Amino acid sequence: MNKSRELKKLINSDKTLIMPDAFNPISAQLIEKAGFKAVQCSGYSFSLAAGYEREVDVSIEENLLWTSKIVESVDIPVMADAEDGYGEPEKISDTITRFKEIGVAGLNLEDQIQNRKDSVSIVNEDIMIQKITTAREIADIKNYSDFIINGRTDALKSTLNRVWVRNCY
Repeated sequence: MNKSRELKKLINSDKTLIMPDAFNPISAQLIEKAGFKAVQCSGYSFSLAAGYEREVDVSIEENLLWTSKIVESVDIPVMADAEDGYGEPEKISDTITRFKEIGVAGLNLEDQIQNRKDSVSIVNEDIMIQKITTAREIADIKNYSDFIINGRTDALKSTLNRVWVRNCY
């Protein structure tokens, strides 16, 4: 079965989908053997496994390599961490294509940008919308219609999210 279609079916089912984080093939295999239906990759976990000081030290090439090894090691869908898409909206086509080519079922696009100065900034809302829209358009043009694109926020430092989190408790 098409892994993207399989992941889409799991996401749209009436059951909660728990996707533990794998940082290498062995952890992915353990997740699969434990009975989970899908695996999530994380740039942060990749940085820890590599002994890097920061997540920003993981290049797109390393992310693709480690994610591809996870994809090859399991028979369940794998969701990639595509960080902020690795650049401006014009780069999204390349990012989507490269991750799809290694066999992931989908990917997360995040609204944070980590920089080399140990700080995190937030992607401008209009640019983030453009990135997600472009990602979906590229996936559809390339006939990846079931490919999952998850717009995700890691920006808990923003005022809006602080207010939202405070009001949820």
